[in-house]
Formats: sequence, C-alpha cells, structure tokens
Amino acid sequence: MIMIDALIKMDTRSVLAEKTFKTDDYGVKNGYVLESALVECMAQTVAAKNGINALNKSSEPEIGMLVGVDNFEFLAPVKTNVILEIYAEKSNQVGPVAIIDGTIRSENELVARGSLKIYIFDRLAG
Repeated sequence: MIMIDALIKMDTRSVLAEKTFKTDDYGVKNGYVLESALVECMAQTVAAKNGINALNKSSEPEIGMLVGVDNFEFLAPVKTNVILEIYAEKSNQVGPVAIIDGTIRSENELVARGSLKIYIFDRLAG
C-alpha cells in the first residue's frame, strides 16, 4: 500500500510529501483518516526520500525498519479529500537508529506531530 501521493521537496536532512485520502481509501473510517494511517504516511515519506537518494546515487537504498513511535500527538481530526503536507526531518542518529521528527498539516493547520525511530540495517553484517 502506498500512503503518499508525491514528494514535493527534499534536502539532505528533510523531506516534504503530500497525500489526499479519499473516502474509500485504506486508513479511512467514517470520513476521517485514522491516526495509524498518519504515522504510516510519515514513515513512507522517510522511506521515499531514502529511495530517491539511492536512485540519485545509483546505489541500493538503505534497509530500514520502523521500531518506535515517540511522543506522537494527534491534535485535530483529519478529513478526507484534503491535501495533507507531511514533513519529516532527521534530528539524530544513535548507532543504527535514526530519529526522525515530523509534522502533518491539513489546510495549514497542524494536525499531528511526533518522532519515529528507524533501525538502519548494516548491509555488510551477515
């Protein structure tokens, strides 16, 4: 399942993506986007940036796994048929774990924010 529609811009540390949920999309219930779908949108935004970076370098993308969701706040319900802006920025890395801070906006209103922990696998290890 793909939970982002487009990457809008990115640099070495951050990325901005968009998603518009339709009424019959996965992650929608009674005309509202589920909180778990918002977390997944942020994770896929980070993964898409990783993929584009690898493509630009003609290399294999890093293999990562979401291992933590920290301090996520859902500040307002998210309706369908509205463009969501998903922003994510790498704030730290502790060993193989990248810390990603992000926000989600709907119609210029902050609707969610929080951090993801992503374990980056070492391709050279076993």
